[in-house]
Amino acid sequence: MTQWYPASPALWQGRDDSIEAPDARRLFQTVTRSETFSPENWQQKIALMGFACDEGVKRNAGRPGAAGAPDALRKALANMASHQGHERLVDLGNWVAPTPDL
Repeated sequence: MTQWYPASPALWQGRDDSIEAPDARRLFQTVTRSETFSPENWQQKIALMGFACDEGVKRNAGRPGAAGAPDALRKALANMASHQGHERLVDLGNWVAPTPDL
């Protein structure tokens, strides 16, 4: 059975350039984090949602580590420059499969 968790706010941090250039924003300043899994509330947004699970990799004799990918991606995206349209990005958190029963 899968469980849902909101993304940690600590992942969405970065350098703030708005002091020198008010229009210079980064993704961490424009993304909206959802504290509840309610996709119906975000129909006009672009959703980022993770599936933090190594089970598929294990079943195919691969190397575990995929479970950390959603949060690693958030951390990498956070400090990227934000352009027009990025304010539509909403983070819907991660689905996690704590047992092998997908």
